[in-house]
Order: sequence, then C-alpha cells, then structure tokens
Amino acid sequence: MLCKWLVYSLGLLGVLKEIFQASIRRRDYLSFENIMEWFIYLFSVLFVFDFTSEQRLTGLRYSWQWCFGAFAIFFAWMEMIIFIRKVAYVGTFVVMFTDMLKTFGRFSLILFLFLLAFSLSFYSLLMNQSTFSSFGYALMKTFVMLTGEFEYDDIFHGIGYLDKDEFDEESHDYFEEMVWYEGVTYIIFSIFIVIAAILIMNLLVSGSIHPIGLAVDDIKGVQEKAELKKHALQVSLSNMLYWK
Repeated sequence: MLCKWLVYSLGLLGVLKEIFQASIRRRDYLSFENIMEWFIYLFSVLFVFDFTSEQRLTGLRYSWQWCFGAFAIFFAWMEMIIFIRKVAYVGTFVVMFTDMLKTFGRFSLILFLFLLAFSLSFYSLLMNQSTFSSFGYALMKTFVMLTGEFEYDDIFHGIGYLDKDEFDEESHDYFEEMVWYEGVTYIIFSIFIVIAAILIMNLLVSGSIHPIGLAVDDIKGVQEKAELKKHALQVSLSNMLYWK
C-alpha cells in the first residue's frame, strides 16, 4: 500500500511539473524526452490504480494494466539513459549511441522495404509452417532471420529429409513441415541470404552508413563530436538548474 501511494504521489508531482514546464516553455516544450515522461507518469499510475474492489483485495491487474506497467518500466530506464548523456565519462558513449540510432532510423525505411518483400514471399510459400502461418509471424520471423538466425534445417528439412518417404502424407505433421514449392522457396531464400547476411550486414558494419558502422578511422571523429554534444547538454542542464 505504501508503494502504491508513493507511485500516486510521484506521478502527480511529475504531471504538475510537466504542466508547469509546458506553460513556461510552450513551443519548445515538445520533445521526445518530455513526451516519454508523460508516458512514465500516466502508465505508472494506471498500473497501480485499483478499478474494482476485487483488485484492491487481491492485487491482480487487468491485462492492459500489465502492458502499461511494462511500458512504464521500459520508458523509465530509457529516461535514465537519456539523463546519463549529461554525466561525465559515460555521457559520451550514450551520445554516440543516440547518433547511431538516429542514422539507423533514416536507413530503417529501406530495411523495412526489404523486410516486407521477403516476409510476404515467405508467408505465401511457407504459410503451412507454424512460424510463417500468419503475416505477423512471417514478418517477425523474417526480421529475426535478418540477424543471421536462418534455421535452414527447421524450414526445409523439418520432417527429416532422409526418411521423408516414411511419413504419412495425410498426417498433420507432414502438412506442417513440408515445403510445397521447393524450387521457388530455395531461390527466394538464397536471395535473402545474399541480401540480408552479406550485403546489408556488411553495409552496416563497414561504415558505409555512417555512423552505424564505426570503422576504426572514424571512431576518433565520432567521439569528438559526441564529447562536444555532451558538453552542450551539461551546459543546458546547468542553466536549467540555475534558472530553477
């Protein structure tokens, strides 16, 4: 109960602080950090709030409350990482990470188009298999495969290619594990390996998409840029504390 009222109190103080900042800064108030703080305060309060007497007695939460609680935890630690940008020593690396994340965000559109193309192809060819049985599953499975987890044997030889003739063709397992269009599937899968595992991964780590690929020659320049940005954030924090 004490923790619950502590969450209520901190959430209310946080909301009042954000309202005060919005009234002072106005147009300059809208930022990713401030929006994330709103999510933290609101989701935390909604997670601990008891909507029924049964919740008050048992402490059980609705499923959507658990989702809000998970998001609140995630955003809280992300807020912590953003604050660390202004701290000496470790702030430089956080700034470098955020710069890489912004650059990857611009590249992600191209990556998503590749992901969409292959996931739709795998879904149409392998929808009998459980990992590709829906477009959502196929999209997530293809995204995981982009990291190098291809699971070739599970996809193409799930029923055992040495004793394939012994399986009952009318059985449920045979239908789920069989690759019905082997020729086309092998071609699409081979193209996927070339593009995902060879071209895209080498593009990311070689430094061609700066600054995602931190090539050895570029590290010094990226660190100097991050150091300057960290000092600017520290000055901004000092001014804000002095103004308060």
